[in-house]
Amino acid sequence: MNQKAKRTGTFDLTEEGLAAFYKTLTGDACVLVEATISTFAFVRLIRSRVKELVIANTL
Repeated sequence: MNQKAKRTGTFDLTEEGLAAFYKTLTGDACVLVEATISTFAFVRLIRSRVKELVIANTL
């Protein structure tokens, strides 16, 4: 059975936090981002680093 590793976590939205987050990304990564006021600015930062990016509205 082929299972993909799933990683969950949070990172501070600082230069150091983003650098740590970027280190976890691979070209085949799929990322789920909760829809908030700053979501689209964050999405622009990571879009080119992941295979798939999903924005979820939790309301």
